[in-house]
Amino acid sequence: MVSNTVIVFIGFLVSPKVAIGALVFLIVIHKLEYFLNSKIIGNRIRNPIWMTLIGLILGERLMGVPGMILSPVVLNYLRVEMSKIEVARQLHAGHPAVDPNERSS
Repeated sequence: MVSNTVIVFIGFLVSPKVAIGALVFLIVIHKLEYFLNSKIIGNRIRNPIWMTLIGLILGERLMGVPGMILSPVVLNYLRVEMSKIEVARQLHAGHPAVDPNERSS
């Protein structure tokens, strides 16, 4: 945050157009970072990129940086717990238990 302020301030020393260009560039790079983080973290915890991206955005909006750090963990926990509930529901209904990760031949 401080470094971004310094970059934009130095841009103002050159011209207002350079400062606005630097600010737009920094904002675009910051937002593209969300997609890159979603892909990397999503692959590690086996969540879709869109789900991880939504989690990161909601985590940041609700809690700031700690929310962004915590959101992939919470998403993974919810995914694991929800998969257990679905299996329990199938068992209760009398259907045979089927592992969603298991492929039939």
